[in-house]
Amino acid sequence: DQHPQVIPLKENVPLLFVDDSGVEVRHTLFRTIHPARRLDAPVLTADQPWEVLRVYLATVVYDSEAQKFCMGYLARLPPNNATQLLYAKSTDGLIWDKPLLGQFSVQGSTENNVLNFVGDGGGEASVIVDSFEKDPAKKYKLFIHNRNGYCLGYSADGIHWHEYPGNPIFKHGDTCKLTQNQQTGEYLAYYKRPATVRGHHRRVVWLSRSIDFRNWTEPELVFAPDEVDDEWVMKADERTEIYLMSVFGHAAGYVALPAMFFHMPQAL
Repeated sequence: DQHPQVIPLKENVPLLFVDDSGVEVRHTLFRTIHPARRLDAPVLTADQPWEVLRVYLATVVYDSEAQKFCMGYLARLPPNNATQLLYAKSTDGLIWDKPLLGQFSVQGSTENNVLNFVGDGGGEASVIVDSFEKDPAKKYKLFIHNRNGYCLGYSADGIHWHEYPGNPIFKHGDTCKLTQNQQTGEYLAYYKRPATVRGHHRRVVWLSRSIDFRNWTEPELVFAPDEVDDEWVMKADERTEIYLMSVFGHAAGYVALPAMFFHMPQAL
């Protein structure tokens, strides 16, 4: 008989009971799943003249010292629709202010909330507030994809950013998410990179690790579609892919939210 694997817990770190892997015996106890609720109206819209067509979320963090939420979001800027990272702030996570930062020129004016970091263009960005960092100038850390590849930055306030030397650190590109081990401070960079899975070239999620935010491990494939994800497939060129995956440290582990991408042939 195989004994169940013991999940080690550190002092004062709870276990997140998402399944029964940490439960030895259960009696008259039931798990209830509560569906997420959505507000009636969006909290952020493209309401500024430099936000062309739409805005979409990249990252939100809470700065406990400043007692504010900081949002990085993406928009296409005129006149050529290049994607750029923009900044918003909030005290409650519901009402967001777009301060005029004076950093990036859009059609001859810097009266906007566009962040100036490593040129323009890109597909994704992710920020953390680093509670382990001793240098206040590097309190905020950024993992971003732009036209150069995957790049890193640091900031004291989440607004004025500086580029780390050695960018880009990874090739390929598009979506990326940064998180941190809340017990050790290790940095975890999750990002899209293609791989062949069961005979198909697919979007999948890779992971690189770092203890100093400068030197990173060789990437390893950590999340890809399995056979169940492909059960809907009816044609040879159909398949499931992973477009991005947000990962959050919580309790004694991590929670991941993968975005599934269903590749289908174009209708004739």
